[in-house]
Formats: sequence, C-alpha cells, structure tokens
Amino acid sequence: MGPRIAPHTRLSKTVYLAFITVSIPLGGDAIARASEQSSQEKALFSAPVMYPVGRLPQGVAASDLNGDDYPDVLAVNDLDGDVSILLNAGDGTFLPESRVSVGLRPSKADMADLDGDGDIDAAVLNKLESTMSVLLNDGNGLLTEVARYPTGALPTDIELVDVNSDNAIDAIIANLGTGVSLLLNSGNGAFPELTILNSGSMTTSVCIEDIEGDGDLDILASSAGLIALSLFIGDGAGNFDEPIFLPSINTASVSIMTDLNGDGLAEIVSNGGDVSNQGNSIAVWTQFSSLQFTSPRSFAVGGISEMTAADFDLDGVMDLVGEGELNSIVVVWGDPHGTYSGWQNLIPDGPGGAGRATINGFDLSELLLQWDTSNASADLLPDNLVNGRDLATLLAHWGPIEEYRPPATLPLNVPSAQHCVIDVDLDGDLDIVRAGGNSESGFLVVIQSLANRR
Repeated sequence: MGPRIAPHTRLSKTVYLAFITVSIPLGGDAIARASEQSSQEKALFSAPVMYPVGRLPQGVAASDLNGDDYPDVLAVNDLDGDVSILLNAGDGTFLPESRVSVGLRPSKADMADLDGDGDIDAAVLNKLESTMSVLLNDGNGLLTEVARYPTGALPTDIELVDVNSDNAIDAIIANLGTGVSLLLNSGNGAFPELTILNSGSMTTSVCIEDIEGDGDLDILASSAGLIALSLFIGDGAGNFDEPIFLPSINTASVSIMTDLNGDGLAEIVSNGGDVSNQGNSIAVWTQFSSLQFTSPRSFAVGGISEMTAADFDLDGVMDLVGEGELNSIVVVWGDPHGTYSGWQNLIPDGPGGAGRATINGFDLSELLLQWDTSNASADLLPDNLVNGRDLATLLAHWGPIEEYRPPATLPLNVPSAQHCVIDVDLDGDLDIVRAGGNSESGFLVVIQSLANRR
C-alpha cells in the first residue's frame, strides 16, 4: 500500500535528535541559520519507543479495535506465521502483544470493518500460500481468523476500501506474480470472487485514490518490472478501464497519489527516481488537467521506500515519510508548490550569481523570452509548454525565496520493514508506527510527533 493514514487523524518526552544535513554557504549567518533550523527539526519528534513483536515483521496497520477511540496496532510476523496485536493503553503507549495465527509467511495487512457490524476487522496476506486471511473482531479487540481466500500469486500489498459503492469493504491486492487482484466483499466479510487486473510483472504495491476527482476510486499499481506504473480508472461500480501506463524514470517499488500543491488534483509520487542518482530520488508526476500529467520530475532526497504522505509539521502542506537507508526513517518536507527541492530562480541573482535570492523582473523577462516553447528551464508547472500557467506560477512565487528545508533523517537501530502514520495519542498531530526486525526478533517502533507541543 504504500503505508497510509489509518482511519484516525493521528512515550517518551525525551526530545529525539533528528540528524540532518544543511547545504548552505559558509559564514557566521549561515551557521546561525543552520543551527536554528536543526533545533526546529530536533523538536519535532520524540525519542523512539520499542515494543517486542514476532520474528521478521513485514507489515503494520493501525485502527481502533476495542472501541475506545485510541488506535491499536497489528504487526505481521513473517517467520512466525502470525500477527501481533498491541492495544493502546489510552495515552499513546501500547500494552504487551497478543498473537493470532494466520497462514504461511504472512507479508502485509490492512484493517477495516469487513462484516459491517461496526467493529474493525483485519485482512492479512499470506505470501507463500497466495491467500488472504480474514480476521473478524468480537467487538472487544479479540481477532479470530474465520476464512482464507485465494489471491494472485505471491501477494505483497493490500488496501481495504469500498470500490463498488455497495457500503461493503473490498480488497485490492498487489501480487508479484499476477498483477492486481480485486476481491469484492459479498457484504458479510466473505470474498468469493477474484478478478485479476493486468499491471505487468513484479507488482509490488497498490494505492487507491480518486485521482480524477469524479467521486470514483482509482488504482495505481507500482512494479519492479518493465512497466513501472499502471493507473486503472474506476467507474464506482467495481469496474476498471484498461490501464494507463505512465512513462517512468526508473522502476518503482511504491507509489502514492496525493494533492501536493493544493490545486484539487492529485499528483503521483514514486520512489522510482532518476537512475543517475542510483535510486536516491523520488519522481513526481504533476496533474495539470484531468488525467493529463507532466513528464516525471526527479528530486534527489535520498533513497526511500514505503512512502506515506502526511502533514507532519501542521503547515497545511503534504510531507513525505519513507523507509530510508541504513535502517532510518526519512521525512521529506513539502512546499506549497509540490516540489521537494526548493524554488529556484530562472536567472540566479544571489551572491556570485548562484544563490537563492528574489523572484523578480529578471525571471519574468526570461520566462517571456521562452513563451510558447517547451523549454524546460521556464516550464515551471511543468506541462511541456511555457504559457500563462507558468506566468501564474512565477507570480505566485514573487519576492524573496524561502530557504530550502532539507529532509530529516531519524536513525533507528532496527532493520526496516514498513510503517504507518496515525495519531496514537489523539493530540492532533501525526505519529509514525514502524515494524522491523530480523530472523531472531522483531519490534514495533513508535515515534511521536511533537508538532502540537512546540
């Protein structure tokens, strides 16, 4: 799924030191700015708190299982063939785990009310069995496996959502062997029919969103194969058009759809960035009209996977969180214009002609010189043509340029697997819940945001 925000909006009080790199010119003022920015990043997250779970956890999901309004957590234990259930103590900390057995080599899970009784249930993918276990809730947080249903070959990701508008939650599954599986819910938590959507080989993740704004849910599938991104447009009745294959920069293990620039149209963000950056980048497709996308732009932010979009610093702009290199979590700060590299002058006018200073008449003149061309330097939207859209974008940035905010890296001494984003203590800001471990042990790691406490 690309991990996502669970049905809620999302303990140690020790301040977590988020190590970041700030690339700015040397000098006293630069050092002062770096110190101030570093202090702001450090104050945004708490120290990680770890809870034991099973061996080699591969997936994590969160929702309120016992009706107390606080989100509880489910971790999928690959080598143990079960899931760990950790109930929230009511303050953002978690009680010791309980276990529920599922199938062979479980990989990912999602949570929703599958049988329509008002309680949150779970669906767990069993990778080597190519099945989905359905776990129903007794209303007090006790889950029991009631059935297993065939999926495609080697299921790797799942999202639970109503795609046919019958008020029953369906399952959308990515399969390494057979594309995307659609399992429609019969209304009581049973999934008797399986439909396969062709997304090419090596499908690794799915994301569900209404990308064209017509009220119907669509599917974006990511692949490690030759076809990196496949977009299936839904009709709201459970039917999907033939896929739109998006041109990609590189193969993508995970992609998400979210509105980055606040224009009401969802963008596509993938970890399949520029191959020249050796995978250490993301790619962004900007939607400038209904289902009309720009060519992908690559932003070097470091190698990340398992991306989620969420507003961590409460500035009204979507940020990205992903599994980073060397067992870390990386938070990439968004800006109001849907970029992750900061805004640049068309005509540099900083110190020595190479800094970020002010968008002014020099930049306007350069844009007008390139009017009605496809010149990339002035195609600011971009939509492959320099026109009034680019002029409006330039005018929106008029004046001093805000300083670029580098990604925050949160080092963790636990091998990475998957995370989700949710408000574990109901304080109004979003926290990170991460599963990870190895063949001998596993941990649930909780990193709380302190955005509402600054």
